[in-house]
Amino acid sequence: MRTLVSEYFSLRTKAKMQNSFRHRIMNAGIWSAGGFVAQRGFQLASNLLLTRLLFPEAFGLMALANTLLTGLYLFSDVGIKPAIVQNERGDDEAFLNTAWTIQIFRGFALWAVACILAYPAAHIYGHAILWPLISALGATAAINGFASTSLATCERRLDVRRLTIVNLSGQIVTLVITAFLAWQMRSVWALAYGGIAGALVTTTFSFTLMPTHRHRLSWEGPAVASLLKFGRWIFLSTAATFIGGQGLRALQGILLSPAELGFITIAQTLAWMPTDFTAQLQNMVGFPALSEMRKQSHAKMAQTLSDMRTKVIIFVIPGFVALALLSGPIVHLLYDDRYAVAGRYMAILAFSG
Repeated sequence: MRTLVSEYFSLRTKAKMQNSFRHRIMNAGIWSAGGFVAQRGFQLASNLLLTRLLFPEAFGLMALANTLLTGLYLFSDVGIKPAIVQNERGDDEAFLNTAWTIQIFRGFALWAVACILAYPAAHIYGHAILWPLISALGATAAINGFASTSLATCERRLDVRRLTIVNLSGQIVTLVITAFLAWQMRSVWALAYGGIAGALVTTTFSFTLMPTHRHRLSWEGPAVASLLKFGRWIFLSTAATFIGGQGLRALQGILLSPAELGFITIAQTLAWMPTDFTAQLQNMVGFPALSEMRKQSHAKMAQTLSDMRTKVIIFVIPGFVALALLSGPIVHLLYDDRYAVAGRYMAILAFSG
């Protein structure tokens, strides 16, 4: 009799845990989807406003500068955030402070390397302004390095609501600052200074708008070993990502004018929305969910991953086809005649997606 009662309560507890897990997944998915729509709405509004204040060349030069910085970021990525999300010590203060310390050192190292590579990059692309532009934008890596680890712990706990509030708040403030600078300066430097301001705002909000522990510099041996062991696989995957994606942008910078690169950048922002949406959903909801399912069994994790892949394919393919077919009218509706050619680029990028 005791055995039956024990099994009954055990099954009941498991059922409650599964229902709680499903509820957290659904809640996180809703916040992630709503956050994406709001973020893209603000981004589009910013894009429309800035394209009327600045010329296409400004967006092309920013794309070139960001290509170098993205490459540096990806080739030095050790996966600190996903390591915190999936590690059993992801809520341990010593582990989090060690991760924060590595994050800070990496940020300053990226800034230093960006300054070193800025001059040869400007020479290769034939645009002298890239030298100071890349050097200044490199500061965002150092600023982001100080961001609170609470951004990762909230993902770990599927607390997407707080993440969405922080991201949206930072985006709104950044949009206002960048738009004001563009109105005053009418140059690519408005975008650069806006990016630096955005990094400062988001880093500040990660401490003031989120529950966090007392951050301090720390270097715990086991934590370092665990982070680097996990990070080597992240490094390989992000390096391949750069070669397959941003590597093409680096070549385009040599072959195309800044204006043409600006058109492609605008077209890509619109054409890759289905990919960006699913990437955000997988990063904020999918990866934490998989990490939690792995603790239960490998079979459940594999089944969850399979279900995710199926749903992603069902969603993104119709989205890409629709954007490709409607690319011309969309660009004509949103932008002035200077950017009309972006519609053709958008169709090609959507079909490639």
